Amino acid sequence: MYQTSIAKTNVISIDQDRFVWRRIGTAPGTPLVLFNYMMGCMDDWDPALIDRLAEHFSVYLFDSRGVGRSEGTTPASIPQMAEDAWKFLQAMGISHMYLLGFSMGGMVAQAFAAAHPEAVEKLVLAGTGASGAAFQDEHTVPLKENALRAILRHRDPRYYLMFEQTPKGQAAANAFLSRLQTRRHDRDLKIRLTSRTLKAQIKGILAWFSVRIQDPAAISCPTLVLGGERDGMVAVSCARELARLIPGARLKIYPDCGHGFLFQYPEEAAADVTAFLKEQG
Repeated sequence: MYQTSIAKTNVISIDQDRFVWRRIGTAPGTPLVLFNYMMGCMDDWDPALIDRLAEHFSVYLFDSRGVGRSEGTTPASIPQMAEDAWKFLQAMGISHMYLLGFSMGGMVAQAFAAAHPEAVEKLVLAGTGASGAAFQDEHTVPLKENALRAILRHRDPRYYLMFEQTPKGQAAANAFLSRLQTRRHDRDLKIRLTSRTLKAQIKGILAWFSVRIQDPAAISCPTLVLGGERDGMVAVSCARELARLIPGARLKIYPDCGHGFLFQYPEEAAADVTAFLKEQG
């Protein structure tokens, strides 16, 4: 049984809105906070990844404003999402942290780390890009077409958007989506394709990539950038550029995988993140 599958859901009030959160693991030391991807709620993190991270850290998952079971209106701005995360962490009494942001969460993490450098000890940016970056290449997946494809075939959109349509990619997608079902009770609320939350997230992402909102050079903490070789959502060239622009950043590209590389290689990704965060000096 995954710890993630039985973790208690907690509630905290911020600006009169209720935010939901979970902690997985009880390891002492600096906690690890995760910022989620577009349409992602707490139940959309891979238990295989989270449980391995929780062997070494107290891992905090939460739904940002308007997402899942958290109340309020989701802002259509990446920097404002970062400020909502700051308010949440202040209310939680978490003043120093390791931070991992995936996809849209990686954009929020960049804005957060630049605005609050004193709070972030180390930063992991996965499947994401710098603001103002071009993010299409030959592997780019048509978002609307594949979302419609998923609806018509009664499949989770992530099957097409996060994983390659190869035998290896399909097997990884099926395994990931199966693991997401291991939590049977107290499940989070899904974000609907027609929801205001998703529209706000898309607007925020498009604004992020349209202009240089946030200078990556303003990020001062040690940073690890991770990417998938054939990422169809945020081109791997974005990861390479991000690692080049952030002073002293390290880069790892996972081979033969798409946007969902964290979930295709959860054991390897958890080991890489843990080694980076635990490294001294």
